[in-house]
Amino acid sequence: MRRLSDMRILFTIIDANLAGGQRVALEVMQELRAGGVELFAAFPGTGPLEAAMRAIGVQTEYVPTWRLRDRRGYLALARLVRRIRPDLIYTHCAGGGEFIAAVVGKLWGIPVVIHRHAAPALTGSRLRQGVERTLIRWAYSSASAVIAVSDATCKQLADLGVPLARVKTIKNAIAVEKFVPSSPHARALVRSEFGLAGDSVVISLIGRLCENKGQRVLLEAARRLPCRELNLRFLLVGKDQEQGGRYEAYLKRLAREYGLSDRVVFAGYRDEVADLLAASDMTVLPSNAEAFGLAIVESMAAKKPVVATATAGAREIVEDGITGLIVPIDDAAALGQAILRLVQDPRLGATLAENAYAHVAAHFDTETFFQKVMGVLSGSVPQRRRHVLEL
Repeated sequence: MRRLSDMRILFTIIDANLAGGQRVALEVMQELRAGGVELFAAFPGTGPLEAAMRAIGVQTEYVPTWRLRDRRGYLALARLVRRIRPDLIYTHCAGGGEFIAAVVGKLWGIPVVIHRHAAPALTGSRLRQGVERTLIRWAYSSASAVIAVSDATCKQLADLGVPLARVKTIKNAIAVEKFVPSSPHARALVRSEFGLAGDSVVISLIGRLCENKGQRVLLEAARRLPCRELNLRFLLVGKDQEQGGRYEAYLKRLAREYGLSDRVVFAGYRDEVADLLAASDMTVLPSNAEAFGLAIVESMAAKKPVVATATAGAREIVEDGITGLIVPIDDAAALGQAILRLVQDPRLGATLAENAYAHVAAHFDTETFFQKVMGVLSGSVPQRRRHVLEL
């Protein structure tokens, strides 16, 4: 087993946004840098993750794309590997990015660790899905190790034919102390910024704006509720990074059609999550699919009652009726009823929130998470690995 402090690690990241997977990667980078590890990160595009990585001393590199059929990604990563000569490639990509890392690692004799933040989604015709399944099996079988963020993700990889001996489940973790508001006035300041009255009931959904995260379902649930009578406000925090603003425009149009324009706030991307949660009375995550659900754990750490849909990841975190409420996927009526239940029964919400905090503090601590990840990384590189790269 190689000591991490002696290693040079190249992270490949899906993009430079700061969604769940990128935030996990950044936390791991911070831990590695604290131990003196030399780090590089390659990614396409620009975004807040880039500045955050540079701030902790990660050397950032640009690649044009991670598309599977675009040779520019392969060439860019190969040139980078030849130049920096890493001991390990640690990939936090999906699809093409993982495959490119596996190919380049195989060609240059460099171990690859894949950190899978969601199960692979096969699309298209049966023939295309068969090809994708074959490529996934090859990439994951070629990797030194695969980290899955949940038991469900591990099972889905096994169903695709990935050898279980390669896969280790390491659930994401958080430092609960990071979810204490920045000041005693954080709740009032955030509410004032967004025009949310002090006596309004604020329901937050934190996640990128896209169909998978369920903002549409929340709006459909909201129009079924007596929002004005109950003084309900909805705070949608996140960026439309996949459709360049088109999905956000669609959601705003829905809000107008449903008569909710004065009830819904689109806050855009924000990084002061603890303060946003302090301003909230409850959070919802009505996703279509979640391999884990980092936003759920963060809300629980902030002692906020949570309503989540019955995704595989959420069911591994939330015990219905004990640490939160679980509703069926894509069921606006059920989501609305769960929200109404918490609004009308504050004691239930308080009990769920206290139970949730205790559960997160006991089962999702960062020390255990980092120990497991570091063990996988150090165990993936031989004690004496001969560099095969030519200068």
